[in-house]
Amino acid sequence: MANTPLNQSSLDTQFHRYYQRLTPIMKKPKMRASTTAVFSFLAISLFTWYAIRPTAQTIIFLRREISDKTALNEQMENKITALIESQDTYEKIKERLPIVQQALPPNPDGVILARQLRNLAVISGASISAIQVPSLPILGKEATPGAKLAPPKPLEEFPVNVVLTGPYASLKTFIDGLLTLRRITSIDTINIRPALRQGLSLDSLQLSIKIQSYYSTQ
Repeated sequence: MANTPLNQSSLDTQFHRYYQRLTPIMKKPKMRASTTAVFSFLAISLFTWYAIRPTAQTIIFLRREISDKTALNEQMENKITALIESQDTYEKIKERLPIVQQALPPNPDGVILARQLRNLAVISGASISAIQVPSLPILGKEATPGAKLAPPKPLEEFPVNVVLTGPYASLKTFIDGLLTLRRITSIDTINIRPALRQGLSLDSLQLSIKIQSYYSTQ
């Protein structure tokens, strides 16, 4: 059998019955007082919640903001301390920076290196007959438009070939001076043989030496 919707008269009848049942209970003093207290407590709790909720949310937000600001302040203090230490270190080594740049220049400086080798040969008492330095960029290589840039190397190297003549003692002094040269270099190959040029003494030797020089790209 299908359920039929209740009409208004039947609803009124049921409500009247419920009211008749509750009326005697509500007339009792204790029950009336308890019911009033419960509803009063619920009303007070509801209004208190809506009154306290914005304040509680504000307190939580402020505590979170204070925590974030405290962490940020600690990070800033650490950075300031690191900057102060870096500045102090820089002041201590500032006078030595030119020496570092001479040892490892930011560009090849092939002409300067050739001049240093010539001066070293003069001091050693040897005679340079040839210095070969490859074609080198003055300020570094420029990339062509659309070219794919390779990751930069921390160091670039280039070969220098030197040929000089002189007695053994002078050539040895030249090699020792090359090893202690302020400009960083490394010896790749050494070839010594008797000098065959006319006008040279019998004890003259010819030294062919290939060295590698370096410069910084960073």
